[in-house]
Amino acid sequence: MLAAFASNTVISAANAATTTKPYSINITTPDPLHPHDVGAGSSTSFTATLVNEANPQSLGSANITAPPGFTVTGASPGNIATVAGNVVQLRNLGIPPGQSVAVTIQATAPCTAGTELWQSQAKQSNDFNGPPGNAFVIDSTNTNLTTTVDGGCQLNFVTQPTDAVVKSTISTSPFNTPPGGPVQVEVLDGNGVRVTSSTVAITLAIGADSPNPAPGALLSGATSVTQNAVTGVASFSTLSVNLHGDYDLSATSPGITSATSNVFSIWDVATACTAGKTCTATINQTNSMSTSASGTSSTDGFLLESLGEGTLTCGDNFHHAPSVTTLSERNFTSLSTKTVVLQIDKTVVQQQGPNNGVSFYQVCYSSGTPFTDRYGNTTTLGLLPDCTSQSPTPPCVASKTKDKAGDVIETLTLPGGDPRFH
Repeated sequence: MLAAFASNTVISAANAATTTKPYSINITTPDPLHPHDVGAGSSTSFTATLVNEANPQSLGSANITAPPGFTVTGASPGNIATVAGNVVQLRNLGIPPGQSVAVTIQATAPCTAGTELWQSQAKQSNDFNGPPGNAFVIDSTNTNLTTTVDGGCQLNFVTQPTDAVVKSTISTSPFNTPPGGPVQVEVLDGNGVRVTSSTVAITLAIGADSPNPAPGALLSGATSVTQNAVTGVASFSTLSVNLHGDYDLSATSPGITSATSNVFSIWDVATACTAGKTCTATINQTNSMSTSASGTSSTDGFLLESLGEGTLTCGDNFHHAPSVTTLSERNFTSLSTKTVVLQIDKTVVQQQGPNNGVSFYQVCYSSGTPFTDRYGNTTTLGLLPDCTSQSPTPPCVASKTKDKAGDVIETLTLPGGDPRFH
């Protein structure tokens, strides 16, 4: 707390009988090296020092108005200073000639950089009234009312979105298992400190640089979601995306530098798997195809599956399933294998012409891990070989059949990982 009076101040410029009643005022920050600089969006205790340069009049009252965009949150000492909006009212000062008073003003700077100007008025009367001629006049030579706002505010993801299933809650816990917290975005000032006074509106949207977004994907049923910050943090507890793909989120607010989240994936199916037990993830497109993947892991985890994500071609003349299947695992043991059954609906089979026996079907397969294709080449994209006693190493096709209904059924043996195939 600053003392109300500093009795050792002597103003040599004051004459014995001034008629203009001059005074000076200097507003500074706590930083002795940069007394007139603050970080954008930061909350600062400014010191306003008023000096009575008149003689013989006392300076009784003053009003100090913060620059546009600043928010005054308090002033002290309380026996002379009160806050009315963005104006600090100083009353009953009684500053004798040649002496000063210092007050503390708590204020938050705006998020936009620039040099800003405080305003001040002073009067001889203690109640900021009095007859004409009662007003004091600022001595501009000894006054400094400027504050430079440095840098700019920025948004920051406090908590990140994680993988989720289509139209299910996106939280800080993958697939919200166990239930996680909301995705949160904070407002940081120019010094990287949270602006706890901020209540700005923050908008989340699917990022323009999302690595593999689905056309027409919506965030919680719209193109964007907006929440107001509370003590500088906006919480988003009902986020979801309606189509599978790989996304990031952009956070924006007017006048504040935007932020981008980590990348996360949205899956059509996520089956929770118990350690040591076989689990199955199944997804179906009516009158088109279905994919069913089964696997066992020595640890708890998830089998993940999406259908119809992107395109895939091996440049061959065989028939293939009508949609691309993408598989992955979370927390599975690295050497776990999967059995995958593709069932191509007879409607699709009939559309693929008279040469639609099982011998005309092959599996076009893509993986980040090189494999041996049907022709003995080591590649990351190609037709899968058949599983044989001489070549049982996955990935390979264990069997191809056509059932009585006319559906083509392909059974694959796949290694751990995240392949794409059709």
